[in-house]
Amino acid sequence: YLAIRDKETGKTRLIEAVHMTLKPKVTPPTTKNPLLLQPETSETTPESRMATNKLLIKSFGQKKGQNYYTNKEKHQVDNADTEERVKRAAGEVDQEDLKSILQTSASDGLNLIPAREETAQRVEDHYKIDKLLTEKEIEESITACTEVLTKYSKEI
Repeated sequence: YLAIRDKETGKTRLIEAVHMTLKPKVTPPTTKNPLLLQPETSETTPESRMATNKLLIKSFGQKKGQNYYTNKEKHQVDNADTEERVKRAAGEVDQEDLKSILQTSASDGLNLIPAREETAQRVEDHYKIDKLLTEKEIEESITACTEVLTKYSKEI
């Protein structure tokens, strides 16, 4: 509604108004800027964006931003150096050495690493329960589970 007041008479008239939302179809004019007319040659990667930001901050930025990038450079770890350290720490360990250690521990009765099926196609088949536990342990766990189920099934 729209209220119109006549100042001379002091009367106010109410006029019903309709609310409309118009959606004009307007096309922007084409640009003449040569920079905007150039096609994008490559996508910006985070590394390139970081490099340009670093260059701008080193050239025009505040001390705080410059210190950020210098500290970041100081604390950066080289991947080749890390790989070299890991190789030095591991020493000269081969797959054959690991297999021989497993065989000696199995013969000593120290089976710390369970037998694994390397040719398994599914995740469930890598470690079989009958290879991990003895038949007696499996039977004991089955009886324990049935006892628990019978004891607590009454409460449910």
